[in-house]
Amino acid sequence: MRLLLLALAATVLLAACNAAPRQVLPSGGGETDLGKTEHQEKNQKPNNGPIQEKNIRSIADQSAEKVFGWLDEETIVFSAHNMLKSHNLFTGKETTIFKTSGQISDVQINQAKKRLLIQSAAENASMELNLVTNEGDLLFKHQFDGYEFQSAWNPFQPDLIFLTAFKQDWTYTTFLIHAGQNKIERQSLQIPFANWSSEDTLEYLKWNNKAPETSAPLYRYHLSSGKKEKIYDDIVAFAVFSDVRLAVKKPSAGNKGEFMFSEADSGFPLSQYSQPLAPNYSSWDPGEYDYDSKTKSFYLFNQKQLKKINVESGEDQIVLSDIPMEPINLSPDGMYALYGYSFEQVISILDKKIVKIMKEGDE
Repeated sequence: MRLLLLALAATVLLAACNAAPRQVLPSGGGETDLGKTEHQEKNQKPNNGPIQEKNIRSIADQSAEKVFGWLDEETIVFSAHNMLKSHNLFTGKETTIFKTSGQISDVQINQAKKRLLIQSAAENASMELNLVTNEGDLLFKHQFDGYEFQSAWNPFQPDLIFLTAFKQDWTYTTFLIHAGQNKIERQSLQIPFANWSSEDTLEYLKWNNKAPETSAPLYRYHLSSGKKEKIYDDIVAFAVFSDVRLAVKKPSAGNKGEFMFSEADSGFPLSQYSQPLAPNYSSWDPGEYDYDSKTKSFYLFNQKQLKKINVESGEDQIVLSDIPMEPINLSPDGMYALYGYSFEQVISILDKKIVKIMKEGDE
């Protein structure tokens, strides 16, 4: 999903440069044991007691198409045509959560794992958005004249969503959805890919739409006052998690970028971490990553290694070696991670194993 958003952002930027200016049952899967490195053995913390390995069960529904994320430490969400279903990785239990009128194309789960925003096809080349609870109760429904959507949940207000609706020519309009009030309003901030940093503030990269750039300043926008303030210069990517902000600074020389971690609300600096970035369209790509708030650990790929960085100290540790870079999504307890372009695999962080849970394509 993160690579898709990077590609989408690049497409929007390139389109802007060429147009008039305008403002993500039972049966075991195949296992791979990746083993442990010497570095891991030295840095692995001792356990208070033996941890029993759990058998991960594959998705039984043969029409499963894509996994979208976690509902809790054991349960994931997947689509099967117009059905959104849950699957318990350890019991194999599967339950239908919601049924849409058209094929499901994307699902975004909020940070509290209590709300799901479902994007599906509708008639007349439009798209339908359904906001439901984790038990399938409908909270909000709306059809948009759009081709692709990008949404950002407000972690402090569970029914508040910043939505960007793209048309096929990649022009876009941003909206604020108040799901609890069944209300949607066009936003004054017409900038895509914004991210919440507090109940009232959004952060975004202010790209120059008239000419390609390799980096942009990071800004904060206050909804209540309309005030805008610059946070950093020369940023190529950023993300705001529950308590931490990541801003990736472009290389000053060579290809090494600076991963800068700070407190999300106050902006207080925490640590920095350097590693090579990959060229991506007209900018730099920091790769795939995710964050575990319980252990303050940031996971990212570097040269076919999955690393874990302590955001408070900047110290790193190799989690897995000889693993291709693909999207990852950590479970709420940080013990497992969905892995792959359709999240068709699960990584057991402690056991260093990858288990396939869903068939791909014509398999």
